[in-house]
Amino acid sequence: MLTPSLRMKLQALLARLSRGSEVSLEERLALRRWADRDSSIASALRRALRGRGSRATMTGVDGLMADLDLGDPEAFPYDGRCEDLARWFSGSPPWLRRS
Repeated sequence: MLTPSLRMKLQALLARLSRGSEVSLEERLALRRWADRDSSIASALRRALRGRGSRATMTGVDGLMADLDLGDPEAFPYDGRCEDLARWFSGSPPWLRRS
């Protein structure tokens, strides 16, 4: 059970995180610990991570996925401008480029 003061503190942290403001490592670790214990905090954390700076620009399927709170909030973004697969994997480790 969350106390009202702790809930307000966590909401302030989530708001700062979603705006892209600075959040210390200790605050992130505490937020992650609470997210592991409480599913509503975990859901709010996923929304905050997904909404960092790009929420207004999401349209179509990406916007729908964000609104439904689906998908990985920290997924590696696909670069649609890079159409050549060799260039896409150019930064990968050598063992991956060989295969």
